[in-house]
Amino acid sequence: MTRRWTWMVALALLLTGAGACGDGAEEQAAASEAEWQALQTSKAQLDGKREKLAELRLELETMPVEGSEAAEEVAEEAVGAEPAAGESSGGPTGRAELEQRIEDLENEIATESEEFAARLVTYINSLEIVEGEPLTPEQQAAIRMKSDEDMVVAREWIEKGGDYRRAIDIYEAQLRLDPDNESLEAAIAEAEAMRFMTEDRFSQAQKGMTQADVRRVLGPVNLHNVQQYPEKNTVAWFYPKEGTRVPAAVWFRLDQESGQYVVYQADFESGAARE
Repeated sequence: MTRRWTWMVALALLLTGAGACGDGAEEQAAASEAEWQALQTSKAQLDGKREKLAELRLELETMPVEGSEAAEEVAEEAVGAEPAAGESSGGPTGRAELEQRIEDLENEIATESEEFAARLVTYINSLEIVEGEPLTPEQQAAIRMKSDEDMVVAREWIEKGGDYRRAIDIYEAQLRLDPDNESLEAAIAEAEAMRFMTEDRFSQAQKGMTQADVRRVLGPVNLHNVQQYPEKNTVAWFYPKEGTRVPAAVWFRLDQESGQYVVYQADFESGAARE
């Protein structure tokens, strides 16, 4: 991943019951309410940027690979074309430019996510939660917001890097603080089910599928399990299977006409490629 998501916090102070109630209780309550409103605004803005990131990633999925015949045709059509609204005079966004926009937005979101998490943890600690006592609506809402944010971050570990183990760690850590959260429980179950490839699920990978198609039916591949062979215009995705070191493998070859890498072989047993 271009930037590590490092803000998973154990909230060690959350259940200490420590806190001070001095003079100015009304001022403290007003400040707390203002911070809660600010956190809600920040969360909405952060999620808005994530929606934009998803749109850019989808655009990249369908863009022809540079060097392919399809990419050259697109470039030729763009020569002399009038720029559309939002485009530079240089024509439509190229693949390299789009990849850079995605990377920049990913880094921006990662930074803001870390800052948001730190503020949210500080806010939760200020609510003086006492272990064993029922949560107030304000305390429950704050913890639930953290659960929601943790689930988004965990899903990013899966979507961007295929790291189910890291996602499960994030889910489980938050579930200990929010034990009645059914969404967290469902997310853990789904990640556990997707972590290892099964023969039944793998059977959905068919020749001619694009990489985007395969991601939809098999799930994101771990970036450490991707092998590229530029001299052959070939890419291999390896999916781990439980109980064996031999992965299931999907082999893609660049289709010049479409500009997409498409499946030419899917092997659940050996993982080896056949030309």
